[in-house]
Amino acid sequence: MRIVKRIFASIALVAYASICHAAENNALSWLYNNDVASFNRYFDGIQRGFESGSVSEVDLRNAYRPIYMLDATGAKNLTIWAEGAPRSYVAHLALGIYLKKLGEKVRGEKFVEETPVEKLTEAESYFTRANRELSKSLSLTSKPYLSIFHMLSIAAWMGERSNAGTLLTAANKMVPSNALARCRFVKILLPRWGGSYGEADAFIAATQKEGVAPGIIYQLQAIKEDDIGHTLASKGDHAAANEHFVRALQLAERSGGTVSSDWLQTSRYFICRNGSAVSYCQ
Repeated sequence: MRIVKRIFASIALVAYASICHAAENNALSWLYNNDVASFNRYFDGIQRGFESGSVSEVDLRNAYRPIYMLDATGAKNLTIWAEGAPRSYVAHLALGIYLKKLGEKVRGEKFVEETPVEKLTEAESYFTRANRELSKSLSLTSKPYLSIFHMLSIAAWMGERSNAGTLLTAANKMVPSNALARCRFVKILLPRWGGSYGEADAFIAATQKEGVAPGIIYQLQAIKEDDIGHTLASKGDHAAANEHFVRALQLAERSGGTVSSDWLQTSRYFICRNGSAVSYCQ
């Protein structure tokens, strides 16, 4: 009987994953065709699943990733919908995510001093508008965790570290076992974002005292190692950089989460490009 139950449970999970994948592929077409009812129904179901504990924080975040590729028509329909739906959590969250992504694209990865002023101004405009939509969404559902996660990203881009701390506290209160908000926050503490490795170490130590799962600590440590490798590589010390890249990927493997694909792009790029430690390049 237990074996039969496991089989049916496995079939249900596969079926659910297939349905979710198909629905996510429809997300852009729903907005393109202005079928906001279907869009709202699907993503509201995802949110309710998250709040009940049946949808993970990673699956919640990933469900909204198609928004990153929204075209002009879909974006126009989303904007009009959000303007006319002041009580829709999904509408304001989706529009906030879209605007944040536009800001990131305009801002680019270069240091502030290497970025044209007009680009910084345009990016700040998108981030401000995104924050406005995400802030509207906070009171529209019981666990607006994804809104806070994206507001943390904006705080990082805008250099608002004190605000980031407040947002992290809110995220931890909503989801005490979260990894995504903590991973986003530790990046803000790194030198490239105006912090230091000492600050990152202090945060990791404090997080460990909170009693979170060891895998989360490994993820935070992996992000720090990836950044150290990036700094060394930018200075031309590729041998030392590779040591930190491998260490980052080893920690990611121990964590059992999605940290490698989500946060360690630099480590994966350098290690996979030069053919070393290819087991991490699968």
